[in-house]
Amino acid sequence: MPAGAGVPYAAVSVHRAALQRLLFEYARHLGIEVRFDTKVSIYFEDVEKKKGGIKTPDGEQYEGDIVIAADGIGSRSVDLVENEGSEGEAQNSGIAIFRANYPAELAYKKPNVVDRFSKRPLPANGHMQVWSAANGYAIINTTDELINFHICRPNKAGAKERWDHKTNKNAIISYLDQDGWGPDVRDLVEACPDEALFDWKLMFRNPKPNWVSPHGYVVQLGDAAHTFLPSSGNGATQAMEDGTSLASCLHLAGKAQVPLAARVYNKLRFERTSCAQKLGFRNRDRFMAADIETLKAKQVLLGPIMGMWVTQHDAEAYVYDNYARCVDHLVMGKRFENT
Repeated sequence: MPAGAGVPYAAVSVHRAALQRLLFEYARHLGIEVRFDTKVSIYFEDVEKKKGGIKTPDGEQYEGDIVIAADGIGSRSVDLVENEGSEGEAQNSGIAIFRANYPAELAYKKPNVVDRFSKRPLPANGHMQVWSAANGYAIINTTDELINFHICRPNKAGAKERWDHKTNKNAIISYLDQDGWGPDVRDLVEACPDEALFDWKLMFRNPKPNWVSPHGYVVQLGDAAHTFLPSSGNGATQAMEDGTSLASCLHLAGKAQVPLAARVYNKLRFERTSCAQKLGFRNRDRFMAADIETLKAKQVLLGPIMGMWVTQHDAEAYVYDNYARCVDHLVMGKRFENT
């Protein structure tokens, strides 16, 4: 997506499934072993060995110079990484979301879907569209192979943190009809198999300042460190920035100073991710409060969902420019502020 046409930045739009496949294939190319369907029950660190480690429910144990907990919002690393009262219980965000991911060929049988979502030749990385209605909004990603949609609506009722709550087309279509959605999004839902439909009550946690275990051999990354609402449009990107930043810190620190590298990474990233987290709430409120009739009359768009401070950041360069000063701050107490 080139800069211009109301978008103040250049961006690459890619379906996360395709990106995950690409990263997986590259990891295999580098000779990195990837194990699936393996749960982590305990994170630990061994100060004498200067190692971090994990244990699985069946008793297997793995150790390394550093263990990166990138296992999402339910990470067991919270048992080791201390945050006194800052994380707390998951709270209701005020949003519930119908979500699905299914083969595009099922949807492209419907004329409305073809006209709206694939009339133009799709680039290899697909398209993303944001739709607003009277009382909700949708984020729709389309490629030649996959359709992915998030249909967000208010949720004032109580909520529990779970990811397996299924729903069905009738429930979603009932909501769409009541809220005045047009036939295009309705057809996307009708084409989706019921087994691919989920209804999530979105939760959030307040930003937590510490992502590092007491001795520095286990460190959190991505949603394990900072949770994002889908309306931020930036959660996966921030996780990738985390990875770039941590790798750069470890490169500069060397094997002998892994705990220091982890603390520098935490310091350089916390404020930025906290600000980016808030974008999700800002966008949620903007999408929910959109004046549809005014948008139609003026033929205007909702505009960019994030600023250049998000899209133009170079996480690697930021580490190399600030690592030494951040070390002086952490070790000697010298003044340091993130920019």
